[in-house]
Amino acid sequence: MDVVRRLYLYAMSAVSLGVLWYGLQVLLMVLLRAVGLGGVVIGGDPDNERRALSLAISLVGVGLPVWAVHWFLVERSLNRARPTAEAERRSALRALYLSAVLAALIVLGAAAGADLIRQVVHRILPDVELYLGDAAGSLATLVVSAAAWALHAWARRRDAALGELRGAAAWWPRAYRYALAFVGVALLLEGVGALLALGVDALTGSGVPGAGSDPSFTDSYGFRLAQALPNVVIGLVAWASHAWASDRLAAEVDWRGDSERRSRLRLGYWPIVFGVAAVAVILHANEGLRPLLGRLLGVRSDFFQPLDDLGLVAAVARAMGAALPWIVAWWLHRRWSRAEAAASGEPAAAVLLDRLERHVVAATGLAFSAVGAGWIVGLAIDVLLGGNRATIPDGGWRYELAGFLSLAVLGLPLWVWNWSRLIARRGGDPSEAASPVRRAYLLLVVAVAILSSLGGLAIVLYRLVAFLLGAEVPGNAVSELSTPVGALAVALAVVVYHGLALRADQAVRAPELTTPTVPPIEVGPAAAAADEDASATAEPAVRHTLVLTTPADADIGETLAALRGVLPEGQSLDEA
Repeated sequence: MDVVRRLYLYAMSAVSLGVLWYGLQVLLMVLLRAVGLGGVVIGGDPDNERRALSLAISLVGVGLPVWAVHWFLVERSLNRARPTAEAERRSALRALYLSAVLAALIVLGAAAGADLIRQVVHRILPDVELYLGDAAGSLATLVVSAAAWALHAWARRRDAALGELRGAAAWWPRAYRYALAFVGVALLLEGVGALLALGVDALTGSGVPGAGSDPSFTDSYGFRLAQALPNVVIGLVAWASHAWASDRLAAEVDWRGDSERRSRLRLGYWPIVFGVAAVAVILHANEGLRPLLGRLLGVRSDFFQPLDDLGLVAAVARAMGAALPWIVAWWLHRRWSRAEAAASGEPAAAVLLDRLERHVVAATGLAFSAVGAGWIVGLAIDVLLGGNRATIPDGGWRYELAGFLSLAVLGLPLWVWNWSRLIARRGGDPSEAASPVRRAYLLLVVAVAILSSLGGLAIVLYRLVAFLLGAEVPGNAVSELSTPVGALAVALAVVVYHGLALRADQAVRAPELTTPTVPPIEVGPAAAAADEDASATAEPAVRHTLVLTTPADADIGETLAALRGVLPEGQSLDEA
Protein backbone atom coordinates (compact mmCIF):
# COMPACT_ATOMS: atom_id res chain seq x y z
CA MET A 1 0.00 0.00 0.00
CA ASP A 2 1.55 3.30 -1.05
CA VAL A 3 2.12 6.09 1.44
CA VAL A 4 -0.65 8.38 0.19
CA ARG A 5 -3.25 5.62 0.34
CA ARG A 6 -2.03 4.59 3.76
CA LEU A 7 -2.29 8.18 5.01
CA TYR A 8 -5.86 8.39 3.71
CA LEU A 9 -7.00 5.11 5.25
CA TYR A 10 -5.52 5.74 8.68
CA ALA A 11 -6.72 9.35 8.79
CA MET A 12 -10.25 8.30 7.88
CA SER A 13 -10.08 5.43 10.37
CA ALA A 14 -9.06 7.83 13.14
CA VAL A 15 -11.78 10.38 12.41
CA SER A 16 -14.57 7.82 11.95
CA LEU A 17 -13.41 5.96 15.07
CA GLY A 18 -13.79 9.18 17.05
CA VAL A 19 -17.33 9.66 15.74
CA LEU A 20 -18.21 6.03 16.46
CA TRP A 21 -16.66 6.17 19.94
CA TYR A 22 -18.66 9.25 20.91
CA GLY A 23 -21.88 7.82 19.51
CA LEU A 24 -21.46 4.54 21.39
CA GLN A 25 -20.55 6.40 24.58
CA VAL A 26 -23.70 8.53 24.45
CA LEU A 27 -25.84 5.52 23.50
CA LEU A 28 -24.55 3.42 26.40
CA MET A 29 -24.92 6.37 28.78
CA VAL A 30 -28.58 6.81 27.88
CA LEU A 31 -29.19 3.06 28.25
CA LEU A 32 -27.54 3.00 31.68
CA ARG A 33 -29.69 5.90 32.79
CA ALA A 34 -32.76 4.12 31.49
CA VAL A 35 -32.07 1.13 33.74
CA GLY A 36 -31.40 3.45 36.70
CA LEU A 37 -27.62 2.94 36.95
CA GLY A 38 -26.47 6.38 38.11
CA GLY A 39 -26.72 9.67 36.33
CA VAL A 40 -29.41 12.30 36.13
CA VAL A 41 -31.64 13.42 33.30
CA ILE A 42 -29.79 15.95 31.17
CA GLY A 43 -30.95 19.42 32.18
CA GLY A 44 -33.85 17.88 34.09
CA ASP A 45 -35.84 17.58 30.84
CA PRO A 46 -36.80 14.06 29.63
CA ASP A 47 -36.81 15.36 26.07
CA ASN A 48 -33.07 15.90 26.36
CA GLU A 49 -32.64 12.17 26.88
CA ARG A 50 -34.54 11.43 23.69
CA ARG A 51 -32.50 14.00 21.82
CA ALA A 52 -29.30 12.43 23.18
CA LEU A 53 -30.50 9.02 22.06
CA SER A 54 -31.27 10.39 18.59
CA LEU A 55 -27.81 11.94 18.40
CA ALA A 56 -26.17 8.70 19.51
CA ILE A 57 -28.01 6.58 16.95
CA SER A 58 -27.17 9.00 14.15
CA LEU A 59 -23.48 9.14 15.12
CA VAL A 60 -23.24 5.36 15.29
CA GLY A 61 -25.16 5.05 12.03
CA VAL A 62 -22.65 7.34 10.30
CA GLY A 63 -19.44 6.41 12.11
CA LEU A 64 -19.77 2.63 12.13
CA PRO A 65 -20.00 1.98 8.36
CA VAL A 66 -17.32 4.57 7.54
CA TRP A 67 -14.93 3.15 10.10
CA ALA A 68 -15.76 -0.46 9.19
CA VAL A 69 -15.09 0.10 5.49
CA HIS A 70 -11.76 1.85 6.01
CA TRP A 71 -10.60 -0.55 8.69
CA PHE A 72 -11.57 -3.47 6.43
CA LEU A 73 -9.38 -2.01 3.68
CA VAL A 74 -6.52 -1.67 6.15
CA GLU A 75 -6.95 -5.25 7.35
CA ARG A 76 -7.17 -6.54 3.77
CA SER A 77 -3.77 -4.99 3.08
CA LEU A 78 -2.38 -7.22 5.84
CA ASN A 79 -3.49 -10.42 4.13
CA ARG A 80 -0.38 -12.62 3.87
CA ALA A 81 -1.34 -13.53 0.31
CA ARG A 82 -0.97 -9.91 -0.82
CA PRO A 83 2.49 -8.66 -1.86
CA THR A 84 2.03 -5.48 0.22
CA ALA A 85 1.28 -7.31 3.47
CA GLU A 86 4.80 -7.12 4.94
CA ALA A 87 5.25 -3.48 3.95
CA GLU A 88 1.95 -2.61 5.63
CA ARG A 89 2.72 -4.56 8.78
CA ARG A 90 6.12 -2.90 9.12
CA SER A 91 5.03 0.61 8.20
CA ALA A 92 5.86 3.41 10.61
CA LEU A 93 2.49 5.06 9.95
CA ARG A 94 0.60 1.98 11.11
CA ALA A 95 2.69 1.80 14.29
CA LEU A 96 2.11 5.52 14.92
CA TYR A 97 -1.64 5.17 14.37
CA LEU A 98 -2.02 2.20 16.71
CA SER A 99 0.15 3.81 19.40
CA ALA A 100 -1.70 7.15 19.24
CA VAL A 101 -5.12 5.47 19.38
CA LEU A 102 -4.08 3.29 22.31
CA ALA A 103 -2.73 6.30 24.20
CA ALA A 104 -5.83 8.42 23.54
CA LEU A 105 -8.16 5.63 24.67
CA ILE A 106 -6.09 5.07 27.82
CA VAL A 107 -6.35 8.76 28.70
CA LEU A 108 -10.13 8.81 28.13
CA GLY A 109 -10.66 5.65 30.11
CA ALA A 110 -8.40 6.80 32.96
CA ALA A 111 -10.25 10.12 33.27
CA ALA A 112 -13.58 8.28 33.42
CA GLY A 113 -12.22 5.80 35.97
CA ALA A 114 -10.91 8.61 38.16
CA ASP A 115 -14.30 10.30 38.05
CA LEU A 116 -16.01 7.06 39.12
CA ILE A 117 -13.64 6.70 42.08
CA ARG A 118 -14.34 10.28 43.17
CA GLN A 119 -18.06 9.58 43.05
CA VAL A 120 -17.59 6.47 45.21
CA VAL A 121 -15.74 8.59 47.77
CA HIS A 122 -18.59 11.08 47.69
CA ARG A 123 -21.12 8.33 48.35
CA ILE A 124 -19.06 7.12 51.33
CA LEU A 125 -18.32 10.64 52.61
CA PRO A 126 -21.40 12.70 51.73
CA ASP A 127 -19.89 15.90 53.19
CA VAL A 128 -17.35 16.03 50.35
CA GLU A 129 -18.18 19.05 48.23
CA LEU A 130 -17.04 18.44 44.68
CA TYR A 131 -18.52 18.57 41.23
CA LEU A 132 -20.55 15.42 40.85
CA GLY A 133 -19.87 13.82 37.52
CA ASP A 134 -22.31 11.60 35.73
CA ALA A 135 -21.84 7.99 36.86
CA ALA A 136 -23.60 6.67 33.77
CA GLY A 137 -21.50 8.84 31.49
CA SER A 138 -18.23 7.89 33.22
CA LEU A 139 -19.06 4.19 33.15
CA ALA A 140 -20.07 4.38 29.49
CA THR A 141 -16.82 6.17 28.63
CA LEU A 142 -14.80 3.55 30.50
CA VAL A 143 -16.54 0.59 28.83
CA VAL A 144 -16.40 1.95 25.27
CA SER A 145 -12.78 3.07 25.64
CA ALA A 146 -11.77 -0.32 27.05
CA ALA A 147 -13.44 -2.17 24.17
CA ALA A 148 -11.80 0.02 21.52
CA TRP A 149 -8.42 -0.25 23.29
CA ALA A 150 -8.66 -4.05 23.38
CA LEU A 151 -9.34 -4.18 19.64
CA HIS A 152 -6.32 -2.03 18.73
CA ALA A 153 -4.08 -3.76 21.28
CA TRP A 154 -4.99 -7.08 19.64
CA ALA A 155 -4.05 -5.65 16.23
CA ARG A 156 -0.68 -4.54 17.60
CA ARG A 157 0.07 -7.91 19.21
CA ARG A 158 -0.83 -9.67 15.98
CA ASP A 159 1.61 -7.47 14.03
CA ALA A 160 4.42 -8.39 16.43
CA ALA A 161 3.53 -12.10 16.38
CA LEU A 162 3.84 -12.34 12.59
CA GLY A 163 7.55 -11.49 12.46
CA GLU A 164 10.29 -9.06 13.34
CA LEU A 165 9.59 -5.33 13.35
CA ARG A 166 12.32 -2.74 13.06
CA GLY A 167 12.75 1.00 13.13
CA ALA A 168 9.73 3.17 13.82
CA ALA A 169 7.42 0.17 13.56
CA ALA A 170 9.07 -1.14 16.73
CA TRP A 171 9.81 2.01 18.71
CA TRP A 172 6.49 3.87 18.33
CA PRO A 173 4.59 1.21 20.35
CA ARG A 174 7.55 1.00 22.71
CA ALA A 175 7.44 4.76 23.26
CA TYR A 176 3.74 4.43 24.06
CA ARG A 177 4.41 1.73 26.65
CA TYR A 178 7.20 3.55 28.43
CA ALA A 179 5.37 6.89 28.35
CA LEU A 180 2.30 5.31 29.95
CA ALA A 181 4.45 3.50 32.50
CA PHE A 182 6.18 6.75 33.45
CA VAL A 183 2.95 8.75 33.70
CA GLY A 184 1.44 5.93 35.74
CA VAL A 185 4.27 5.76 38.25
CA ALA A 186 4.25 9.55 38.61
CA LEU A 187 0.51 9.58 39.33
CA LEU A 188 0.89 6.69 41.76
CA LEU A 189 3.71 8.33 43.72
CA GLU A 190 2.01 11.71 43.89
CA GLY A 191 -1.20 10.05 45.02
CA VAL A 192 0.53 8.02 47.74
CA GLY A 193 2.39 11.12 48.87
CA ALA A 194 -0.88 13.06 49.07
CA LEU A 195 -2.43 10.27 51.15
CA LEU A 196 0.53 10.28 53.54
CA ALA A 197 0.30 14.07 53.85
CA LEU A 198 -3.41 13.70 54.53
CA GLY A 199 -2.63 11.19 57.28
CA VAL A 200 -0.17 13.63 58.85
CA ASP A 201 -2.78 16.39 58.87
CA ALA A 202 -5.36 14.05 60.38
CA LEU A 203 -2.95 13.09 63.18
CA THR A 204 -1.90 16.67 63.91
CA GLY A 205 -5.36 18.19 63.48
CA SER A 206 -4.40 20.34 60.49
CA GLY A 207 -6.73 20.86 57.55
CA VAL A 208 -10.54 20.78 57.60
CA PRO A 209 -12.18 17.53 58.78
CA GLY A 210 -15.43 18.13 56.87
CA ALA A 211 -16.33 20.52 54.10
CA GLY A 212 -19.79 21.62 55.12
CA SER A 213 -20.28 25.23 54.09
CA ASP A 214 -16.69 26.18 54.83
CA PRO A 215 -15.26 28.12 51.86
CA SER A 216 -11.97 26.23 52.32
CA PHE A 217 -13.61 22.89 51.49
CA THR A 218 -10.68 22.04 49.21
CA ASP A 219 -8.61 21.62 52.40
CA SER A 220 -11.07 19.11 53.84
CA TYR A 221 -10.01 15.52 54.38
CA GLY A 222 -12.78 14.15 52.20
CA PHE A 223 -12.04 16.40 49.25
CA ARG A 224 -8.31 15.66 49.42
CA LEU A 225 -9.02 11.94 49.65
CA ALA A 226 -11.27 12.17 46.59
CA GLN A 227 -8.42 13.83 44.68
CA ALA A 228 -5.58 11.54 45.82
CA LEU A 229 -7.23 8.13 45.68
CA PRO A 230 -7.92 8.17 41.89
CA ASN A 231 -4.28 9.01 41.25
CA VAL A 232 -3.21 5.98 43.28
CA VAL A 233 -5.58 3.55 41.58
CA ILE A 234 -5.23 4.83 38.01
CA GLY A 235 -1.48 5.31 38.37
CA LEU A 236 -0.97 1.82 39.76
CA VAL A 237 -2.96 0.20 36.96
CA ALA A 238 -1.23 2.19 34.20
CA TRP A 239 2.28 1.71 35.57
CA ALA A 240 1.97 -1.95 36.58
CA SER A 241 0.34 -3.05 33.33
CA HIS A 242 2.69 -1.27 30.96
CA ALA A 243 5.85 -1.91 32.98
CA TRP A 244 4.88 -5.59 33.24
CA ALA A 245 4.31 -5.77 29.48
CA SER A 246 7.74 -4.24 28.83
CA ASP A 247 9.46 -6.59 31.28
CA ARG A 248 7.68 -9.59 29.78
CA LEU A 249 8.89 -8.62 26.31
CA ALA A 250 12.43 -8.11 27.60
CA ALA A 251 12.38 -11.65 29.00
CA GLU A 252 11.51 -13.22 25.64
CA VAL A 253 14.21 -15.22 23.85
CA ASP A 254 13.15 -14.26 20.32
CA TRP A 255 13.66 -11.07 18.34
CA ARG A 256 11.20 -9.19 20.55
CA GLY A 257 13.24 -9.81 23.67
CA ASP A 258 16.50 -8.92 21.98
CA SER A 259 14.99 -5.74 20.51
CA GLU A 260 13.48 -4.73 23.87
CA ARG A 261 16.66 -5.30 25.85
CA ARG A 262 18.79 -3.33 23.41
CA SER A 263 16.26 -0.52 23.05
CA ARG A 264 17.46 3.00 23.70
CA LEU A 265 13.97 3.86 24.96
CA ARG A 266 14.25 1.21 27.65
CA LEU A 267 17.71 2.44 28.57
CA GLY A 268 16.51 6.05 28.61
CA TYR A 269 13.50 5.24 30.80
CA TRP A 270 15.69 4.64 33.87
CA PRO A 271 17.58 7.98 33.99
CA ILE A 272 14.34 9.85 33.26
CA VAL A 273 12.77 8.25 36.34
CA PHE A 274 15.89 9.08 38.38
CA GLY A 275 15.87 12.70 37.25
CA VAL A 276 12.16 13.27 37.83
CA ALA A 277 12.41 11.54 41.22
CA ALA A 278 15.24 13.89 42.18
CA VAL A 279 13.15 16.90 41.13
CA ALA A 280 10.11 15.65 43.07
CA VAL A 281 12.14 14.93 46.20
CA ILE A 282 13.67 18.41 46.17
CA LEU A 283 10.35 20.17 45.56
CA HIS A 284 8.49 18.22 48.24
CA ALA A 285 11.32 18.42 50.77
CA ASN A 286 11.52 22.16 50.14
CA GLU A 287 7.97 22.51 51.49
CA GLY A 288 9.22 21.27 54.85
CA LEU A 289 12.74 22.68 54.93
CA ARG A 290 11.64 26.21 53.96
CA PRO A 291 9.53 26.91 57.07
CA LEU A 292 12.13 25.16 59.22
CA LEU A 293 14.90 27.44 57.94
CA GLY A 294 12.53 30.38 58.26
CA ARG A 295 12.07 29.59 61.93
CA LEU A 296 15.86 29.40 62.38
CA LEU A 297 16.16 32.80 60.67
CA GLY A 298 13.54 34.35 62.92
CA VAL A 299 10.47 34.10 60.68
CA ARG A 300 7.44 32.61 62.46
CA SER A 301 5.27 32.29 59.39
CA ASP A 302 4.90 30.39 56.16
CA PHE A 303 3.76 32.46 53.17
CA PHE A 304 3.28 35.19 55.82
CA GLN A 305 0.61 33.13 57.62
CA PRO A 306 0.97 32.39 61.35
CA LEU A 307 2.74 29.08 61.90
CA ASP A 308 2.92 27.74 65.44
CA ASP A 309 5.14 24.90 66.63
CA LEU A 310 2.57 22.23 65.80
CA GLY A 311 2.05 23.74 62.37
CA LEU A 312 5.80 23.65 61.77
CA VAL A 313 5.98 19.99 62.77
CA ALA A 314 3.01 19.22 60.52
CA ALA A 315 4.60 21.05 57.57
CA VAL A 316 7.87 19.13 57.94
CA ALA A 317 6.10 15.77 58.37
CA ARG A 318 3.77 16.50 55.45
CA ALA A 319 6.74 17.24 53.20
CA MET A 320 8.51 14.07 54.30
CA GLY A 321 5.39 12.03 53.57
CA ALA A 322 5.08 13.52 50.08
CA ALA A 323 8.77 12.93 49.29
CA LEU A 324 9.00 9.41 50.74
CA PRO A 325 7.23 7.56 47.87
CA TRP A 326 9.60 9.16 45.36
CA ILE A 327 12.62 8.14 47.42
CA VAL A 328 11.38 4.55 47.62
CA ALA A 329 10.60 4.48 43.88
CA TRP A 330 14.05 5.89 43.13
CA TRP A 331 15.68 3.16 45.20
CA LEU A 332 13.55 0.40 43.64
CA HIS A 333 14.16 1.54 40.07
CA ARG A 334 17.85 1.76 40.84
CA ARG A 335 17.87 -1.85 42.04
CA TRP A 336 15.83 -3.08 39.09
CA SER A 337 17.99 -1.30 36.53
CA ARG A 338 21.24 -2.56 38.10
CA ALA A 339 19.90 -6.12 38.22
CA GLU A 340 18.92 -5.96 34.56
CA ALA A 341 22.32 -4.58 33.57
CA ALA A 342 24.07 -7.32 35.55
CA ALA A 343 21.87 -10.01 33.98
CA SER A 344 22.82 -8.83 30.49
CA GLY A 345 26.35 -10.12 31.02
CA GLU A 346 27.82 -6.94 29.51
CA PRO A 347 29.95 -4.92 31.96
CA ALA A 348 29.62 -1.87 29.70
CA ALA A 349 25.85 -1.85 30.27
CA ALA A 350 26.21 -1.35 34.02
CA VAL A 351 28.84 1.36 33.51
CA LEU A 352 26.66 3.22 31.02
CA LEU A 353 23.62 3.04 33.28
CA ASP A 354 25.54 4.36 36.28
CA ARG A 355 27.04 7.11 34.13
CA LEU A 356 23.61 8.18 32.91
CA GLU A 357 22.10 8.22 36.39
CA ARG A 358 24.90 10.21 37.95
CA HIS A 359 24.99 12.83 35.21
CA VAL A 360 21.20 13.27 35.24
CA VAL A 361 21.00 13.58 39.03
CA ALA A 362 24.05 15.84 39.11
CA ALA A 363 22.42 18.14 36.54
CA THR A 364 19.23 18.23 38.61
CA GLY A 365 21.07 19.10 41.80
CA LEU A 366 23.17 21.70 40.02
CA ALA A 367 20.08 23.39 38.56
CA PHE A 368 18.36 23.81 41.93
CA SER A 369 21.51 24.81 43.78
CA ALA A 370 22.45 27.36 41.09
CA VAL A 371 18.98 28.93 41.16
CA GLY A 372 19.09 29.12 44.95
CA ALA A 373 22.64 30.49 45.04
CA GLY A 374 21.96 33.09 42.37
CA TRP A 375 18.87 34.36 44.17
CA ILE A 376 20.69 34.44 47.51
CA VAL A 377 23.54 36.49 46.03
CA GLY A 378 21.04 38.91 44.53
CA LEU A 379 19.13 39.12 47.81
CA ALA A 380 22.35 39.87 49.70
CA ILE A 381 23.19 42.66 47.25
CA ASP A 382 19.68 44.10 47.61
CA VAL A 383 19.66 44.05 51.42
CA LEU A 384 23.25 45.25 51.91
CA LEU A 385 22.98 48.12 49.42
CA GLY A 386 19.58 49.35 50.58
CA GLY A 387 17.20 47.92 48.00
CA ASN A 388 13.44 47.54 48.35
CA ARG A 389 13.58 44.13 49.98
CA ALA A 390 15.44 45.54 52.96
CA THR A 391 12.32 47.58 53.83
CA ILE A 392 9.80 44.67 53.81
CA PRO A 393 8.15 44.60 57.27
CA ASP A 394 8.52 41.66 59.66
CA GLY A 395 11.79 40.58 58.03
CA GLY A 396 10.15 39.47 54.81
CA TRP A 397 13.52 39.13 53.14
CA ARG A 398 14.40 36.44 55.67
CA TYR A 399 11.48 34.34 54.49
CA GLU A 400 12.67 34.80 50.89
CA LEU A 401 16.15 33.80 52.00
CA ALA A 402 14.76 30.67 53.68
CA GLY A 403 12.98 29.59 50.50
CA PHE A 404 15.98 29.83 48.18
CA LEU A 405 18.46 28.67 50.80
CA SER A 406 16.32 25.54 51.05
CA LEU A 407 16.67 24.91 47.31
CA ALA A 408 20.44 25.39 47.49
CA VAL A 409 20.78 23.14 50.55
CA LEU A 410 18.76 20.37 48.91
CA GLY A 411 20.31 20.60 45.45
CA LEU A 412 23.97 21.06 46.35
CA PRO A 413 24.52 17.63 48.00
CA LEU A 414 23.03 15.85 44.98
CA TRP A 415 25.41 17.64 42.65
CA VAL A 416 28.48 17.34 44.88
CA TRP A 417 28.01 13.64 45.61
CA ASN A 418 27.38 12.55 42.03
CA TRP A 419 29.87 14.91 40.42
CA SER A 420 32.62 13.91 42.89
CA ARG A 421 32.04 10.28 41.95
CA LEU A 422 32.29 11.18 38.28
CA ILE A 423 35.50 13.10 38.92
CA ALA A 424 36.95 10.06 40.70
CA ARG A 425 36.01 7.85 37.76
CA ARG A 426 37.55 10.35 35.35
CA GLY A 427 40.78 10.34 37.37
CA GLY A 428 40.97 6.56 37.50
CA ASP A 429 40.11 6.08 33.84
CA PRO A 430 41.20 8.90 31.49
CA SER A 431 39.11 7.35 28.71
CA GLU A 432 36.05 8.61 30.61
CA ALA A 433 36.83 11.98 29.01
CA ALA A 434 35.70 10.53 25.69
CA SER A 435 32.27 9.55 27.04
CA PRO A 436 29.45 11.09 24.96
CA VAL A 437 27.30 11.26 28.11
CA ARG A 438 29.90 13.31 29.96
CA ARG A 439 30.47 15.59 27.01
CA ALA A 440 26.71 16.10 26.52
CA TYR A 441 26.33 16.93 30.21
CA LEU A 442 29.11 19.52 30.17
CA LEU A 443 27.90 21.16 26.96
CA LEU A 444 24.30 21.20 28.17
CA VAL A 445 25.25 22.79 31.49
CA VAL A 446 27.30 25.48 29.75
CA ALA A 447 24.52 26.15 27.23
CA VAL A 448 21.76 26.39 29.87
CA ALA A 449 23.89 28.63 32.08
CA ILE A 450 24.58 31.00 29.19
CA LEU A 451 20.95 31.07 28.02
CA SER A 452 19.60 31.58 31.55
CA SER A 453 21.84 34.60 32.02
CA LEU A 454 20.77 36.41 28.84
CA GLY A 455 17.72 38.01 30.46
CA GLY A 456 19.70 39.26 33.45
CA LEU A 457 22.47 40.54 31.21
CA ALA A 458 19.92 42.46 29.13
CA ILE A 459 18.55 44.14 32.27
CA VAL A 460 22.04 45.12 33.43
CA LEU A 461 22.95 46.53 30.02
CA TYR A 462 19.61 48.38 29.85
CA ARG A 463 20.25 50.17 33.14
CA LEU A 464 23.86 50.88 32.18
CA VAL A 465 23.00 52.35 28.77
CA ALA A 466 20.17 54.39 30.30
CA PHE A 467 22.60 55.80 32.87
CA LEU A 468 25.16 56.68 30.20
CA LEU A 469 22.50 58.39 28.09
CA GLY A 470 21.14 60.30 31.05
CA ALA A 471 17.69 58.71 30.83
CA GLU A 472 15.63 58.47 34.00
CA VAL A 473 14.41 54.95 34.67
CA PRO A 474 11.75 54.57 37.40
CA GLY A 475 12.24 52.03 40.15
CA ASN A 476 15.00 51.19 42.57
CA ALA A 477 18.13 50.45 40.57
CA VAL A 478 19.60 48.27 43.32
CA SER A 479 16.49 46.08 43.53
CA GLU A 480 16.18 45.76 39.76
CA LEU A 481 19.84 44.85 39.28
CA SER A 482 20.47 42.73 42.38
CA THR A 483 18.81 39.51 41.19
CA PRO A 484 20.18 39.71 37.60
CA VAL A 485 23.68 40.41 38.94
CA GLY A 486 23.41 37.49 41.35
CA ALA A 487 22.24 35.18 38.57
CA LEU A 488 25.03 36.39 36.28
CA ALA A 489 27.66 35.78 38.96
CA VAL A 490 26.53 32.21 39.57
CA ALA A 491 26.08 31.50 35.85
CA LEU A 492 29.58 32.78 35.16
CA ALA A 493 31.02 30.49 37.84
CA VAL A 494 29.12 27.52 36.38
CA VAL A 495 30.28 28.28 32.83
CA VAL A 496 33.91 28.76 33.83
CA TYR A 497 34.09 25.60 35.94
CA HIS A 498 32.42 23.34 33.39
CA GLY A 499 34.22 25.03 30.51
CA LEU A 500 37.54 24.18 32.12
CA ALA A 501 36.36 20.59 32.52
CA LEU A 502 35.51 20.51 28.82
CA ARG A 503 38.93 21.85 27.95
CA ALA A 504 40.64 19.25 30.13
CA ASP A 505 38.65 16.47 28.46
CA GLN A 506 39.57 17.83 25.05
CA ALA A 507 43.24 17.69 25.97
CA VAL A 508 42.89 14.02 26.88
CA ARG A 509 41.01 13.21 23.68
CA ALA A 510 43.42 15.12 21.42
CA PRO A 511 46.03 12.33 21.09
CA GLU A 512 43.28 9.87 20.17
CA LEU A 513 42.04 12.13 17.41
CA THR A 514 45.47 12.31 15.77
CA THR A 515 45.95 9.72 13.03
CA PRO A 516 49.41 8.16 13.29
CA THR A 517 51.61 8.20 10.20
CA VAL A 518 52.61 4.72 9.06
CA PRO A 519 56.16 4.69 7.72
CA PRO A 520 56.87 2.81 4.52
CA ILE A 521 58.06 -0.74 5.01
CA GLU A 522 60.58 -2.16 2.63
CA VAL A 523 60.06 -5.74 1.59
CA GLY A 524 63.34 -7.60 1.00
CA PRO A 525 63.96 -10.91 -0.81
CA ALA A 526 63.82 -12.92 2.44
CA ALA A 527 60.47 -11.46 3.42
CA ALA A 528 59.11 -12.05 -0.07
CA ALA A 529 60.22 -15.69 0.08
CA ALA A 530 58.58 -16.12 3.49
CA ASP A 531 55.36 -14.67 2.12
CA GLU A 532 55.45 -17.18 -0.74
CA ASP A 533 55.97 -20.09 1.70
CA ALA A 534 53.09 -18.92 3.89
CA SER A 535 50.77 -18.50 0.94
CA ALA A 536 51.56 -22.01 -0.22
CA THR A 537 50.24 -23.54 3.03
CA ALA A 538 47.26 -21.22 3.43
CA GLU A 539 43.72 -21.74 2.17
CA PRO A 540 42.98 -20.62 -1.39
CA ALA A 541 42.87 -16.83 -1.53
CA VAL A 542 40.43 -14.64 -3.42
CA ARG A 543 42.01 -12.21 -5.87
CA HIS A 544 40.61 -8.69 -6.34
CA THR A 545 41.48 -6.39 -9.20
CA LEU A 546 42.12 -2.80 -8.10
CA VAL A 547 43.16 0.27 -10.10
CA LEU A 548 45.95 2.46 -8.68
CA THR A 549 46.27 5.95 -10.19
CA THR A 550 49.53 7.85 -9.58
CA PRO A 551 51.38 10.81 -11.09
CA ALA A 552 53.63 10.01 -14.04
CA ASP A 553 56.82 10.51 -12.02
CA ALA A 554 55.66 8.53 -8.94
CA ASP A 555 57.79 5.70 -7.55
CA ILE A 556 55.47 2.71 -7.89
CA GLY A 557 57.74 0.45 -5.84
CA GLU A 558 57.74 2.83 -2.88
CA THR A 559 53.95 3.20 -3.05
CA LEU A 560 53.42 -0.55 -3.14
CA ALA A 561 55.82 -1.05 -0.25
CA ALA A 562 53.91 1.48 1.85
CA LEU A 563 50.60 -0.18 1.06
CA ARG A 564 51.92 -3.64 1.85
CA GLY A 565 53.10 -2.37 5.22
CA VAL A 566 49.59 -1.54 6.42
CA LEU A 567 47.77 -4.59 5.04
CA PRO A 568 46.18 -6.94 7.65
CA GLU A 569 47.75 -10.31 8.25
CA GLY A 570 47.01 -12.82 5.52
CA GLN A 571 46.55 -10.23 2.76
CA SER A 572 49.09 -9.37 0.06
CA LEU A 573 49.49 -6.88 -2.74
CA ASP A 574 51.17 -7.88 -6.03
CA GLU A 575 51.68 -6.20 -9.38
CA ALA A 576 49.69 -7.69 -12.28
